[in-house]
Amino acid sequence: MGEPFREFCTVGTEREVNGIKLENPFLHYRKLELIGEGEYGKVYKAMDQRNGQVAAVKVIDMDRMYDNNEVEFMQNINHHNITNLIEVYYWDKLLYVFIEFCSGTNLCVLCFKTGPFNEQEIAYVTKECLQGLHYMHGRGYMHRDIKLENILLNDTGEVKICDFGLVEKMENETNEIAGTEETRAPEVSMAEECGAYDERCDIWSLGISVLDLAECMSLVTYESDKVYQSWITKTKKIWSEDFKSFVRAALTENPSRRPTAEELLNHSFILSVQSGQSILKRLQILQRFCEQHNVSNETIETQTIETETIAKQISPEKHDVSHDTEMAKEAQQSRPEYHNVSYETEMAKEPNQI
Repeated sequence: MGEPFREFCTVGTEREVNGIKLENPFLHYRKLELIGEGEYGKVYKAMDQRNGQVAAVKVIDMDRMYDNNEVEFMQNINHHNITNLIEVYYWDKLLYVFIEFCSGTNLCVLCFKTGPFNEQEIAYVTKECLQGLHYMHGRGYMHRDIKLENILLNDTGEVKICDFGLVEKMENETNEIAGTEETRAPEVSMAEECGAYDERCDIWSLGISVLDLAECMSLVTYESDKVYQSWITKTKKIWSEDFKSFVRAALTENPSRRPTAEELLNHSFILSVQSGQSILKRLQILQRFCEQHNVSNETIETQTIETETIAKQISPEKHDVSHDTEMAKEAQQSRPEYHNVSYETEMAKEPNQI
C-alpha cells in the first residue's frame, strides 16, 4: 500500500479496511466512458455487472497527496440533495469511489446551453441546494467549492450537490484558501490573514451561483464589496424584491452577519417555490437535442450548440429570448469551453492575427 493510504488502515480485515474493499473493482464493474476530470483524478461512468446499476466512479491516484475527508464524509451521509456513496475500493495504488450516477447534467451546462433561469427555476434549485447544505453543515462539514459545475440535476428533477474533494470538518477551524476563485467567499480568500472561517462560506458561494443562473455568468464584478450593487445596477431584467433580498442576504460580506442555510430556507423567496417542472423541461429539451445529434449528456459541454434554437423552446411567453441568447453567448465567449456554433463562426470569419 502507498504511504498516503496508511491513514485509512486503522480498522478492518484482510479484505476490507474502514469500509474500503481491498480488491479489483472491475471484477464487479465495467468501465464505460470518461465523464469528467479534476485535480485528484478522473471520473468514469461504470456499470455494476451484478445488478446492472449505473454508477459514477472517481479514480484517485494515492501516490499523490490526498485528504481522506471526502471518503469519510461520504461514508457518513445520506441525503436526497447530495450524491450518495455506493462503495469504495483500493487496488494497485488507486482509490475507486463509486457514487450514484446522476442521469441529467450539471447546472453550468444547463444554463449555458439553454440560457438564464427565471425566478421560479432559481428558487427551486436554491431550495434544493440549501436543504443539502443544511444537512452537511448540521453534521459538521462545509463543502468549500459550491458552484454550478458541482450542482447536478437528474432526469426526475432532483438537484444534487456533488464533488466533495474540498470538504472540510468545521471543527478543524481551517484557514486554508480553497475553492474556485470566482465563487469563493471573501473570508476564505483572506483566511491566511484573517484566520479560520466556517460553513457560511458555502452560502456566499451559493449566492454567486444564484446570480450565475440569473445572468448566465455575466456578472460585472466578483469584488466582494461590490457584487450585489454591481449586479443590481447593471442587470437588464426586472427582479422581484424577494429575489433581490435573498441575493443581498447570501452575499453579506461579513460572515458573522451572513445567514445560515437553515435561516435562508425560511426566506420569503424560498418559501415561494412551487415545483421544478419548468427546469425539468429545460433538461428534457437538452436531452432531446443530445439524442438528435447523437451526443451524450455527459459530453454535451464539449459540443457546439446554437443557444437560440434551445432557448426559444423554454418559455417564449415569459422570456426575452433574444436577450437571454445574447447573455448566454457573452458568457460562452468569456468561458470558451462552453462554446456555441454562432460564436465559433464569427471567430472563423476574423482574419488571422499575428
